Amino acid sequence: MASDPYADLYFTREQLFLSQAEAFDVASDFWGTGALTANELTDIDRAFIQRALLIAVDMSEKAGFLYDLYSSAVKATVKKSIVALVKGLAKKTAKRWFKKYIDDTPKISAVGKAGVQYSGMSTEWRIRVGTGDTSMLTNYLIG
Repeated sequence: MASDPYADLYFTREQLFLSQAEAFDVASDFWGTGALTANELTDIDRAFIQRALLIAVDMSEKAGFLYDLYSSAVKATVKKSIVALVKGLAKKTAKRWFKKYIDDTPKISAVGKAGVQYSGMSTEWRIRVGTGDTSMLTNYLIG
């Protein structure tokens, strides 16, 4: 059984940065919300959705790095040295991180979004929306 790479991603109420409306928009984009309204979201819902958002951003960053690695290797021709390949990867990585820190709005790639949409979180959310019962969600809220 694989361990959860995000095992420490739990929040206190003070660490919930998504408002009910923002959390509703994120959940709507990821999984849909059915008949649920933004005002019906609880702190447990918000923690669950915030965790999903952070996971999607993290997966997007990792996918971007892997794409940079792949494109550097593919563009490296036989006549290029390993040093040139590593320099190209370093430039692309630096450019990606530089853009990330200039723009404080995290980007979610299709890979990051799909990672959350096709995970067990999707099933939990659908059951929560269908039943209206927040106990169907894994509780990522501390205290």
